Amino acid sequence: MTQVPRKKPPPEPLPGHEIDLHGLTPEAALRTLARELHAARVRRVRRVLVITGRGMGNPAQKPILRAKVEGYLQSGDGARLGVVSFELAARGGALVVYLRVDGVARAPNEDELGDEWDDD
Repeated sequence: MTQVPRKKPPPEPLPGHEIDLHGLTPEAALRTLARELHAARVRRVRRVLVITGRGMGNPAQKPILRAKVEGYLQSGDGARLGVVSFELAARGGALVVYLRVDGVARAPNEDELGDEWDDD
């Protein structure tokens, strides 16, 4: 009897949070981002998907919102909200933000990284 190789089961979704800023003005987006990052950290969420859109909907066809969000995440405000690092996702239309939980600031290890938000 021949055994058929079993497919690897899909990864379990990581506990996370999604913040959709797409379509907001930069000022409204940063207020929403601050509020939602604080809420995520209180809930002990380590990884947040921040959706900014790719920026092709504005007259200049340039990603205005993502640049503002990245600057905010890198600032002292981001650090106070527990931002450890972030990376681009969804072909530049989103950011995966890693948060400090329990006062621990560290980069995620391989076991904590999933692929549900990868560009593949």
